[in-house]
Amino acid sequence: MAGNPEGQCLAGLEKSIIYLKFDSKLFVFTIINAQHNLIVANRPMILSPTRINISRRMRPRFVLMVVLLLLLAACSSQPRRPAAHHGYSEAVVSVANHMLGVPYRYGGRSPRSGFDCSGLVYYSHHQAGIELPRTTQDQFRHTRPVKRGNLRRGDLVFFRIKGRAVSHVGIYLGDRQFIHAPSSGKRVSVASLDNPYWQKRFVRGGRL
Repeated sequence: MAGNPEGQCLAGLEKSIIYLKFDSKLFVFTIINAQHNLIVANRPMILSPTRINISRRMRPRFVLMVVLLLLLAACSSQPRRPAAHHGYSEAVVSVANHMLGVPYRYGGRSPRSGFDCSGLVYYSHHQAGIELPRTTQDQFRHTRPVKRGNLRRGDLVFFRIKGRAVSHVGIYLGDRQFIHAPSSGKRVSVASLDNPYWQKRFVRGGRL
């Protein structure tokens, strides 16, 4: 095991390297934290490690403990919410646009099964590498409120169709347009916030 982790910042990525040596084998792990994503890779030896004697029985537990600690440290170095709105929003919008024409299906969350409104939002973010709850109300609670006049491309837009609870969600495209999975018998399509139907039922925008 080497106690020689090194940290450096390259093009906005935080990198940590740990060296683990047991018996005659050296394991080198590079842990990179890019915004909210973690990438763990194995690569050849580049430094000579410092040896620590550990009982054979305790070695697996020790390796697991060290790796988990490093992962937690990498996670805590960046906020969980994406920092660069423009980057992730364009990825989300791109995925959603490719779903245009997919049939609506209650409970659906994939192109193969079809989409309901929150399923389309969930899928588009998941494909862009962003964690988001599955249901409309959970997505509503997960996002920061945004007023209609402050909406940005990639923000979520929430609507109240019946009753008091938020029950519909879409992805804002800009220019007062949003993409959504409307309802049974319809397909993923683009609608306008200026449409009186949606204008009347609009609750707020939501931003990660």
